[in-house]
Amino acid sequence: MSKFAPLHVPGSTLILFNIRDSGSAAAAERSGAKAIATGSWGVAGAHGIADGENLPFDTAIRTLDEILATTDLPVTIDMKAGYGTDAAGVGVSIKRAADAGAVGINLEDKDPVTKELCSVAIQH
Repeated sequence: MSKFAPLHVPGSTLILFNIRDSGSAAAAERSGAKAIATGSWGVAGAHGIADGENLPFDTAIRTLDEILATTDLPVTIDMKAGYGTDAAGVGVSIKRAADAGAVGINLEDKDPVTKELCSVAIQH
């Protein structure tokens, strides 16, 4: 069982510390975090890149790897619109993040090209 699932307790708020790199992950862990999450804005900024689908996926995964090497806490990853041009491509990216060790994935529900909301049918 994941170390993340038992943290979801009815009536108890789970706070995810939002981090940008391995240094902030270590600081969050020392501060008492039970789980951490990457934020696309912070991770992009830590690499000198503007947020908004500009961070290369390989850089996001490398950052995840560095974070996971620094902490034993469960880590979720913000993957913007999923790093794929269609549902199958997003699925490949999600599998890669999960295989790397992410316990959760945050996806936006918009098309990265048109910036329009994806239909409910596509999101299922």
